[in-house]
Formats: sequence, structure tokens, C-alpha cells
Amino acid sequence: MNEAIPHLPQTDAADVFPQFLTPVRFPRTPRDAQMIRALYDYRVLTARQFEQLFWYPDSIGVLAKDTNVNTRCLLRLRLMTKAECSYRASLHTQTQGNLPFVYFLWKNGERYLVEHDGIEKIDWNKWRKDISEFSLWHSTQVNDVRIAIELSARRNGFTLETWVDEPTIKRTHVRMVCPDGYYVLVARGPRLFRFTEIDRATETGLYKNPNGRDWADKIDKYQSFFRQGQFQKMYDAPNGSCCVFTVTTSERRLANLKKITEQRGGKNRYWFTTMNLALTNDITTAPIWQKAGSDGLFSQT
Repeated sequence: MNEAIPHLPQTDAADVFPQFLTPVRFPRTPRDAQMIRALYDYRVLTARQFEQLFWYPDSIGVLAKDTNVNTRCLLRLRLMTKAECSYRASLHTQTQGNLPFVYFLWKNGERYLVEHDGIEKIDWNKWRKDISEFSLWHSTQVNDVRIAIELSARRNGFTLETWVDEPTIKRTHVRMVCPDGYYVLVARGPRLFRFTEIDRATETGLYKNPNGRDWADKIDKYQSFFRQGQFQKMYDAPNGSCCVFTVTTSERRLANLKKITEQRGGKNRYWFTTMNLALTNDITTAPIWQKAGSDGLFSQT
């Protein structure tokens, strides 16, 4: 279960999509090329995420749908896989009897980016190249939130200056708290510095064992990280300027995490919402966030 999914699997794409028996030239359109680049930028994407990014970028709530994905989107994904620009793998999770799939960049996609996209070398180090089955579902959820933030910024005329993904953060946050993402958003005023946490309720809120790794321990590490000025040094940002935005599974779980955060001394730099609210509202402008130490709902911009 914890073995890494190989980046270049020894699988014939014709076995995956036997209906395509002749070579397919891909990409054919500018959107096709953008889809290949997205696989490199996001590391792993679902069909629904492709649909949101390239078919309905101005619509809110696509990522939360449980209906069939746009057929034209699915066709482009089949062509991309047949051309060995992507590799399709099953995502083992319960989804009302349907087996979802995820897509990775494959050899011809890498070749295309080097030859046509200005990328001198594909940065497939061990942090980005391999992903375990255990963390695969988590990675897709992180990308749901990332895509929601990026498209919200675009719709509202904001500037998303940077997004640093978890594999990159792991390389720099050695023996420190490790968020699932980091971004800088310029909205209506000063630059907003954000860490993101995607909580799947797989982590205990508060262990009776004081040495246990739980949410309380994570907040303690964040508190130490900020108090010692590590954020300010690493990200060249004003002290006290960064907030931690957590997206979790339910209102009940949110209330528990918020309470534990407050008990550990966390105040208004810690924000919380649910995945359903994050994906069915404008994630940067809608008042869907709760703050530690405060009542009510807030917008992050």
C-alpha cells in the first residue's frame, strides 16, 4: 500500500484504451498543450480537475460535482494517454461504485515539454516523481483546493504570486512543520501569505499520550515555527503576516480542530472551513472561514 507508484510504468497505452489502435498525434490544440503542462505543474490530476481547469474555469462548484465528466474532456484525456503523454492509474477509494482515475505525466509528455514548452530539464526528483498510494487521495484533495484558489484569484482579478507544493516544501522544511501548500495572494490590499492544510480526519485531534503525533502537536510546531521567526527568514516576509488555512471534512471535525487550536494558544492566524464549503463557494471571497479565537464567518480577502 505504501509502495511508490512508478513514474514510467511498463504499460502499453493500447492495453488501457484498446479502441485506439493507431498512433495518435498529440497535442493537437493549444488546450492539449496546456493539459500536458498541467500534469507537470500539479503532479497528479483527476478528470474532474481537468474539466474544471480547461472546460469550466469560470464556474464555481465543478470540483464538488458527482455527475459524469464532460465527454470532450474525457476524449482529450484518452488521446493524451494513447499518445503516451500521460499515464492513467486507478484511485482506490469508495465513490458510489465508480472507480475514479488519476493522470500522471508520461514519457512523451516530458519530451514535449522539453522540446516545446521552454523547460530545459524535467524536475522529477524523488519528492515529485513518486507518490505512494497512501498519499494519492490526499494529493488530489490538495489540488482541489489549489485549483479553487487559483481560479478564484483569476475570476476576481487578484494576483496569485506563487504556489509552493508539498514536495517542494518538504525539501526546505526539514525537521519543521510541513504544510500541504504555500501561496502568496495579492487581492485588495497588502500581500497575503498563506499556508494550507488539508485535513482528512485521519489524524487524532488530541492524544492522551503526550508524545503522540496529533493535531495539537502540529499546532505546537506551527507556534514554534512562527515564534522563532523561521517563517520570516525562509519566506522573506513580515513577521506575523502568515495565516494557516485548514480545509477539513465536516463541521464537527472543524469545531474540534478549532477548539484544540485555541487550547494550544492559537488565535486568529488559524482559519478553518470544510471541503464542501471550499469547493461550492468562491474560496477567496465568500465568508466561509472560521477563525480560532473568534466567532462568526470570514472571507480571506
